[in-house]
Amino acid sequence: MVRGQNEDSVSTYYSTDDIMDASRRAGSHFFDADTMRFFNSRISPQVYAGRLGFLYFVTSERNLDQPREYSVRLFDPEQPAGIETVGEFGQYATSAAAHKAARAMAEWSREQAA
Repeated sequence: MVRGQNEDSVSTYYSTDDIMDASRRAGSHFFDADTMRFFNSRISPQVYAGRLGFLYFVTSERNLDQPREYSVRLFDPEQPAGIETVGEFGQYATSAAAHKAARAMAEWSREQAA
């Protein structure tokens, strides 16, 4: 097990609130209320720890009358203003599928560093 995560690859050091605070301090508008409202975004509280401190988390967005879609995001504490989408935006139809993918990505990235 990597320091700072539990047995499910969940970060025990960073929360989505920590990611949001660091990102805002770095000048990013990703988590601004207006941005979140425009995309009808929600942020899942689960954070998965990858290699080199990379953190994976899940957001969801809903466009007007369309179903909610889920994306896996990557946060690098060394580059806190840049939140990256891993894969395609809205790639997952369910929260469970997005979380399964985020966990697998975090685990895979740690295995590559070993």
